[in-house]
Amino acid sequence: MLFGSYRRGDANDPERYVAAIAAVLAHYDAELIREVTDPNTGVQTTEKYETWLPNVGELKRYCDGIIAHRQNLARLGPPRQPVAPSPRPEALAGDMASCHVPHTHAKYPSLLEWSVTANPRCWRMGVNSDGVPGIWIDYGTFSARFPNMRGAA
Repeated sequence: MLFGSYRRGDANDPERYVAAIAAVLAHYDAELIREVTDPNTGVQTTEKYETWLPNVGELKRYCDGIIAHRQNLARLGPPRQPVAPSPRPEALAGDMASCHVPHTHAKYPSLLEWSVTANPRCWRMGVNSDGVPGIWIDYGTFSARFPNMRGAA
């Protein structure tokens, strides 16, 4: 199959050339020989050997390169399957609220009115670390309603 892939062969002694190529290929398994001599995958598909026959040493290096490539693939193991992204956690009411406004604050009543129509993720009722009840609001709302206190959250 290998020799028939070329228009002509320029070996000085074609019989010895064929015998030398056969001797080199005899050291490899049948699957590798098929791959190397196949017109779709073989040595003749590489740019260097598209137009002329490889010499014996070039063919041996080509075969050894395929074996080295196979060994690297075996060493690396099978390709890793892509990891599916973990599902996004469900949005919970109050999950964006991080600023506490105590029930004694002057703007507390207006925040209660705001919470009636606000996004439920932006607020929640609760106590702070000192046990003071109030409303927790998101930072965007806090900075809009308390502009002079930016950074105080």
